[in-house]
Amino acid sequence: MVDVILQGWIDGRLPLARVKDWQAQEYQLMLMLGYTLHEQGRSQEAAIIFEGLLSLDPRNAYCHSALGAAYMRLEEDEKALSHLNTALQLDTKDISAYINRAELYMKRQNYEQAEADLEVAIKIGAAIGMRNQAIRRAQGLLNTAKRLQEG
Repeated sequence: MVDVILQGWIDGRLPLARVKDWQAQEYQLMLMLGYTLHEQGRSQEAAIIFEGLLSLDPRNAYCHSALGAAYMRLEEDEKALSHLNTALQLDTKDISAYINRAELYMKRQNYEQAEADLEVAIKIGAAIGMRNQAIRRAQGLLNTAKRLQEG
């Protein structure tokens, strides 16, 4: 007879982390490790961490967003776009995912879509009173995308 928790994972209702009895604290430590590795420029290692975490919880929007950023740095644009799209399906308020996806669109010269993502990121930031580096970056990218689209 299949355990109720295992059946929940099989049915897609529970993440593998729950089946394997990972504590939230352990998962959080691994998230922090992946983030730190990426910030240190060790994006390949960060990607491995985030892929592993996604195997435990495939619906973790932050992991998809972070993995998208790591793949961007590794210039694996298709993988990056896929994970950023998934992140935004799971969390429509992920400012970083919008900004990163806009950068990919700009790289592909899809300035209209880049503008749309950047405008959403700025709007979300304004709604929550965010005035950090990410929002300034989005505003700068938006200005660039508009100039490139006009030219």
